[in-house]
Amino acid sequence: MNEAYGRPNGGQLAPVSGTLKRIRVISGAAGSFRLQLVKAKQVNGVWRAQVKAVGPIINVQGQNQSNWDNDVYNVEQFRVKMKIKKGWRLSMSAMSTSAVRCSSGGDNTLIFAPPLTAAMHNATNTDGCWPLIEGVIKK
Repeated sequence: MNEAYGRPNGGQLAPVSGTLKRIRVISGAAGSFRLQLVKAKQVNGVWRAQVKAVGPIINVQGQNQSNWDNDVYNVEQFRVKMKIKKGWRLSMSAMSTSAVRCSSGGDNTLIFAPPLTAAMHNATNTDGCWPLIEGVIKK
């Protein structure tokens, strides 16, 4: 996540160090992803990141037709227990996801192919879609 939807001024960064206790996800369809915590920084105009912690596989149900018809979307919650440091970001490792809201462009999401590892990697692309994932941290 390079920019958090609806959370200006650094909402994509963990505001404090502590324990990530829960994540919330809005997904358009059923699917899954591996939760990761990453550290990212921009060096000479190039985004670089590395995995700092690997979490569980998250299986989302997505929305039903009534949600789409009424523009009221389910927020799914998942309990996790992962140490997180101030400034780290949430990451979804998956081949594809519908847990995004897309715009007309921008670098809202950093894309890494091949997937990130514990070594520092350059982003291979960016995307104008915002990941719809949020964490709850307990100090």
